[in-house]
Amino acid sequence: MVGLIQEYHARLYVFVARRVGTESVEDVLAEVYATAWRRRADVPEAATTWLFQTARNAVLHEQRSFSRRRNLHAVLRLVRPPEHTMIGDF
Repeated sequence: MVGLIQEYHARLYVFVARRVGTESVEDVLAEVYATAWRRRADVPEAATTWLFQTARNAVLHEQRSFSRRRNLHAVLRLVRPPEHTMIGDF
């Protein structure tokens, strides 16, 4: 498994970085490698397609998460903070 990661790391890094940016690339690759480790019995001998599909899935997950965070921040900017009240004032 270590040899597989070493062999594909540079290409996977470029693939992921182009899609999520350099800020998130390490997190996405960590997920790809964790998935490969958990599913090592399922990784085929010719692992290129499997690894890049796994990376694609991790990229899509990161993009959805980013979109949800961005939307949440936009909603939170619209919400006014509550007025300062004394405890017991209802």
